Amino acid sequence: MFLTLKGKKAVLHGTYHSSTACTAEGSILEFIDKCHKEGVIFFLSPFQGELLGEDTQYISTKKILDKGAIPVPNLTKEYAYAKILIGISMYKDKEKIMNFVLS
Repeated sequence: MFLTLKGKKAVLHGTYHSSTACTAEGSILEFIDKCHKEGVIFFLSPFQGELLGEDTQYISTKKILDKGAIPVPNLTKEYAYAKILIGISMYKDKEKIMNFVLS
């Protein structure tokens, strides 16, 4: 993977219409690990809020959430992107950024 995360505070990764993504080797799961090692918050959008329940998730969605991706439910990816940009501009603390984005 040639993507550098140096100086980044957050990543927004898109999903398929079913709020999931490819979890094969070399995929989103490894990217989430890389983000965590670099201290980068990993947001996931668009994400259907009703898929937060264990009984309604695809196996791949569960794997992604178990890795620590932060779902941004019920917002378009454009709206989520804007909220993340504002959040990382206003706050340095990860918890405050996440609270702002998810509020």
